[in-house]
Amino acid sequence: MKNYEKLDVVKVARELVDRIYEIKLPKYEDYALKSQLIRATTSILFNIAEGYGRGRQKEIVRFLIIAKGSAYEVYEQLQTIERVYDYDLSSEKELVDRIIRMLSGLIKFNGNRQSATE
Repeated sequence: MKNYEKLDVVKVARELVDRIYEIKLPKYEDYALKSQLIRATTSILFNIAEGYGRGRQKEIVRFLIIAKGSAYEVYEQLQTIERVYDYDLSSEKELVDRIIRMLSGLIKFNGNRQSATE
């Protein structure tokens, strides 16, 4: 098994998950926006794990791209919460931005490795 857990992006994504669970929204949002935010945030980690679990470069790249899409979704959800509830989630958005940059680097790195093996 590849040890994806050593990736810095995994560590940052786990920190983001912890912070997302701490966000307090009105109770009626628990099964709406908060639930969707949690699913999208955990999707980042789950897709990284699945890609590396499959082991092939092509699959790793595909799942990293999906994880990156989930990160963009989380970013927009955080912006929505800031607008609607007047919260300051700038530190969480900075984590998401960092995750997106890290995923972009991993996609490029693994894409180059894939090209080299073809």
